[in-house]
Amino acid sequence: MGESKEYITSIEEGGTVNISEEVIAVIAAATMLDVSGVCIPGCCKTAGGIQTADKKRLARAVRLSFSTPPSGTVAIECNILVRYGHTIIDVASAVQSAVKETIEAVTGLTVSKVDVNVYGISFKD
Repeated sequence: MGESKEYITSIEEGGTVNISEEVIAVIAAATMLDVSGVCIPGCCKTAGGIQTADKKRLARAVRLSFSTPPSGTVAIECNILVRYGHTIIDVASAVQSAVKETIEAVTGLTVSKVDVNVYGISFKD
């Protein structure tokens, strides 16, 4: 495992599972892009999937905080733009639900909260 990456470790019956924090952040960001009205600068959702310069750009839209000592609980902070014409509160609420559901289903972690920071409006399609 690389020195610059942080990993969440789960000890299972058959061995150890290590999940990179970057992987969790990218899953959360991809989930955010699935919500109607969400925009992340430098990333766009197309019929063929997500197009971005690299996955690190997606991961920068998400900040993770893990409980201490590690107990399998994570708090997630999402930074988004909302597309013009969408209701900000509705979009933010949908992001909270979608990210919590997806991270818990995919990683087995418990999500304690999802904070959404709307830092702008996007006028692009």
